[in-house]
Amino acid sequence: LEVIKRQREESKLQAYNFIRKMTELAKALRYVPGNKSLIYFSSGVPYSVFTGIPPPNNLSRPVQFESAHLLSRYEDMLKELSSANCTIYALDTFQLSSALDSDPATRGTYTLQQMTSATGGKYFGNISKYEKHIEKIQDLTGCYYVVGYYVDDNWDGAYHKIKVEATRLGLNIHAQKGYFNPKPFSEYNDVERMLHLVDLALSEEPLFQTPVRFPVKVVPCPAGSKGNLCLAAEIAVEKIREVLAGKSEFVAVIFDDKENIVTLSRNEKRTYALTGELFTFGAAFSLSPGKYQCRLVIRNLETGRGAVASATAVIPN
Repeated sequence: LEVIKRQREESKLQAYNFIRKMTELAKALRYVPGNKSLIYFSSGVPYSVFTGIPPPNNLSRPVQFESAHLLSRYEDMLKELSSANCTIYALDTFQLSSALDSDPATRGTYTLQQMTSATGGKYFGNISKYEKHIEKIQDLTGCYYVVGYYVDDNWDGAYHKIKVEATRLGLNIHAQKGYFNPKPFSEYNDVERMLHLVDLALSEEPLFQTPVRFPVKVVPCPAGSKGNLCLAAEIAVEKIREVLAGKSEFVAVIFDDKENIVTLSRNEKRTYALTGELFTFGAAFSLSPGKYQCRLVIRNLETGRGAVASATAVIPN
């Protein structure tokens, strides 16, 4: 029994790590527009990890190590994938010869089918026929309908189930099972806040807002300064007052000509009162010679409201 318990805990840990990573991936995929297709090769998470395992033959009493919390996290992962317009096509890698002698609850078939059903994808068994499965996936992803409807813009983070039906007989419908309303920025976790920042800094049209745009200039660095790249911004207070109300963060991100981040600086500041007509701030960096793309981001840490500026700089040899 102790051996079973240890194996059980290891399986639960593996399942938890998988669920956590897939949930983070789904949240990131929200920021990628359009429908995303993910071809997933796996034997799946055994359903017994969530519901308990059958008793060993040498034990007279049942052995149930339920994981209700893990099951809840798994269901949340499915909702996140569905809400991100990420369609899962699962190819079950479990060998059929092994399935004959195993309990169905110890296989991952059901959880793979759950993933595909929740996201509008399709489950494929018998991995030996993978070439035909890939051809079918090509057909499914190459021709589909986009159906949309207006929803209330409530920032409460609530999940809404949806159902798509066809009035014509003989049709099979594969569609996502629901979507999330946006939630208040104050409820974002660390991963969501980082994704929000990246989207705000890099996207021309951020997902959840239209940021304030302001100019930034590359200016000569002061005498005796350790930096060789200095940025300065000047913004009308009335234009940025909403962003600076309360506690804000100031983030400067520098990219090289290959779009790799070479440096990032961040500091927080609480603005108690804004006086005058203009708000100014700057940042200095020490970089190697080359061409750089500079982004300055101001983000309110209470509301998520943001302001963004960009400029190109060249540091000569």
